Amino acid sequence: YMALADGAEPGPEGSIHKLVAVRLRQALSAAALDLMGSAGAVLDPHATSRNDFAQSWLSVPTGRIAGGADEMLLNTIAERVLGLPQDYRPDKNVPFDQIKPTR
Repeated sequence: YMALADGAEPGPEGSIHKLVAVRLRQALSAAALDLMGSAGAVLDPHATSRNDFAQSWLSVPTGRIAGGADEMLLNTIAERVLGLPQDYRPDKNVPFDQIKPTR
C-alpha cells in the first residue's frame, strides 16, 4: 500500500508481508487459545474482535488463501525477489485449449 501511496506500482514485497503476517496471526491465535485453555474454544458473542481468539483462529485459513495461496506467494518471492528460475512447465507456450489432459 505504501508504493500505491507514492504513486508507484506495488512490487513483490507485498507477497512477503502477506506470507509473514498470516503465519504470525495463525501462530498468535493458536498460542492465545492454548493459554486460555478450554475457555478459548468458546465463541463469545459479546467479545470484541480484538479479544475473540477463537474466531481469529478459525478465520486464519481464509487469509492463507485470499490474495494467493502460500505456494503462489513463495513462487513469486523466489522468482522476483531471489531471482531464481521459474518452475519447469512443459505446456508453457501451448494454448489452454490445446493442453492434453493428464488422465
